[in-house]
Amino acid sequence: MIAKGLRKAVLVRDGYRCHYCDEKLYPHDRDSTIDHKVPKCLGGTDAFENLLASCSRCNFAKGDMSYQLFLSIWRESLERGGNIKTVEAVCAVWKQRSTYKPATQWNAVLAGCC
Repeated sequence: MIAKGLRKAVLVRDGYRCHYCDEKLYPHDRDSTIDHKVPKCLGGTDAFENLLASCSRCNFAKGDMSYQLFLSIWRESLERGGNIKTVEAVCAVWKQRSTYKPATQWNAVLAGCC
């Protein structure tokens, strides 16, 4: 869990806006979340530089995806006239593919094969 002071510092730095969709965030709202740019399962930390203000919808859609992968899905969806619903749908399909596995899941798969 991210400390309250660090959470507030990230929200202030990011202007109380979602880094991905630019939605207005409110300090005590459950929809105001803090996302890890590099997910913890991929070695990310709670360092200030690794944290981003995010609405719960974008944070959930991103899940354990890398920042770069999520941004590429986001940009491509918007270029094709999509919106957050499109991004959520694409991310859900991507996560179901066997090519998407956080590092910890790959380690478990590989351990079972050898």
